[in-house]
Amino acid sequence: MLAASRRTICCTQAYGGRLGSTRTLATLNGRMPEFTRFAPIRESEVSREMTTRYMKDLYDFADTDIVITGAGSAGLSAAYELSKHPDVKVALIDQGVSPGGGAWLGGQLFSSMVVRKPAHLFLDEIGVEYDDASPNYVVVKHAALFTSTIMAKALARPNIKLFNATAV
Repeated sequence: MLAASRRTICCTQAYGGRLGSTRTLATLNGRMPEFTRFAPIRESEVSREMTTRYMKDLYDFADTDIVITGAGSAGLSAAYELSKHPDVKVALIDQGVSPGGGAWLGGQLFSSMVVRKPAHLFLDEIGVEYDDASPNYVVVKHAALFTSTIMAKALARPNIKLFNATAV
């Protein structure tokens, strides 16, 4: 668990189900140097890398085979299926900053996700675990497990590009 303030970041560790000690990052410096020192980089380098790559993506995907509007569960699932066809170039566009639509919250603003059978076979394909709760449906522990998995699998393919924070 992490708690942050302006001056320090505290890490609380759990030991055997009970909360353990709280330490600042300064006290962990000797044990976790990779978290306290980063390689030097200029902000201009970051800006150039991000701008160059984004503009190249816009250029490359200006001529595309399929445009999917909306990166919610349906849009991400469509992109995943199309990612299996490397000869098909797909632009996935979502007006939100964080793709996934309402799936991050699950159904009715609760975290679980109920999936009717036989759609559970799709969950098997992408590797999302679920509870086989009924002969008619399965339940994913948290909808974010589906959303993050399907997004990662689709975007890992070179023929799929997400343009978020983009209105159509």
